[in-house]
Amino acid sequence: MRTILIIGSTGVIGQKLVEQYKEENCIEISRSLKTEQNQFYLDLSNFQSILDFLNAFQSISVDLVFVNSGLVCEERITRDGLDTMWMVNAFGPYYLVKHFLKDHPKCKIILTSSVSILHAKLDFNPKNYNRMYRNTKLLEHILFRSLEEIYPESIIAYAHPGVVPSKLSLSLHQKPIQFWMQHFGNSKENAVEILSSAEHMHSKDCWVCPKGIFQLRGKAVLKKIKRNLELDLKTKETIEKTEKELERKYGISCDGL
Repeated sequence: MRTILIIGSTGVIGQKLVEQYKEENCIEISRSLKTEQNQFYLDLSNFQSILDFLNAFQSISVDLVFVNSGLVCEERITRDGLDTMWMVNAFGPYYLVKHFLKDHPKCKIILTSSVSILHAKLDFNPKNYNRMYRNTKLLEHILFRSLEEIYPESIIAYAHPGVVPSKLSLSLHQKPIQFWMQHFGNSKENAVEILSSAEHMHSKDCWVCPKGIFQLRGKAVLKKIKRNLELDLKTKETIEKTEKELERKYGISCDGL
């Protein structure tokens, strides 16, 4: 029986993923959960929580990880003085997977994509939280692509579930768009089918997206990622500085936890 981790298991897509893999050793991971059987608490805005996660699963064999987390919120600062959305949507998942792959090099990682990144830029001082969400999700994708160079034997797949009317995605749009999403968007069942199909991909640059009207949007997202594959010097320096400062503060090094 395989062990499958679903990070962001309490949302619309996350709950359906849990249901999809209920016959396997499926572990739900979310900041909305307490640590119980087949559940694990993880707050990606809290660096100590990320370290606790890495330590807890260090010696456990894991076959598949779905990174399905995401957050939209008004401007907030974490206990470490970082922007909450920047931490949850980009840096936190990147740091977690970067160190997780050290102990689980053969584990497949599947990142849930978002069509919102089509309109994103690597600008982390936007005018509103809607743009911040887009920008941090774009950064998350680019950071994950950089992990493919660090771990050339690993498989990181990207799955675009289509326009799904989840609570998070609806919060990013005005009522006319919300109405359209609710009546014509992709179903959560189809979205999970797309995500789960990504686990059967065995080559680099894996990308799965819906067929039909949303397919072109999925391809456009992929092109957007490829065009923005390289981090600009300023963003790269910010990432490296954040890593070093947090590791120094928590008494760890890049060589091990």
